[in-house]
Amino acid sequence: MRIERAVPGDERAILAIASSVRITPDLCSSAGRTGFLVNVISERDYLSRILASPHFLVARDETGLAAFLMAYDGRTLERLKQEIPQEDQVIEKVLSRGVEDLLFIDQIAVRPDRQGAGLAQRLYEELSVSCPAPRHAGSILHEPVRNVRSLGFFVGRHGWRLVEEVRQGVFLWGIYEGCCRPRSAA
Repeated sequence: MRIERAVPGDERAILAIASSVRITPDLCSSAGRTGFLVNVISERDYLSRILASPHFLVARDETGLAAFLMAYDGRTLERLKQEIPQEDQVIEKVLSRGVEDLLFIDQIAVRPDRQGAGLAQRLYEELSVSCPAPRHAGSILHEPVRNVRSLGFFVGRHGWRLVEEVRQGVFLWGIYEGCCRPRSAA
């Protein structure tokens, strides 16, 4: 398994992974335990993010992409905010806390057949090693279904802490922050 920067041409496989873990109303009861994404963007938008951020990583093996982690530094997040057609209160709150020392983790997803193999951990460790910013931030869904798997990963394993909750439509998001350090340095 190789962890490397996403490159143009990866966007179709990234969209397939994201779509495979997207939450749907009929899966709400089990989704919190398996991890999920709420906002899956278009193939074109994944390509735009690949081109915009050196912090978009993939886990690649002989079968193709198995996982991805999409993250941005604060300045890139400010620029991307301008491309979002609707107001995003989560991004507004994250940006209001400052951008100079920020690395925002937008999405992390693992193909269902590869979940539990430590790929999210390897992606996050690689991001932490190459981290240009001391503060990591991200949002985790609290309602209508709590993303227990993401909470266990970021809060339980990596010591992130809740800094604020933000309601956006039917969703209640927790904004979390953690410091940038590889797990082995903890």
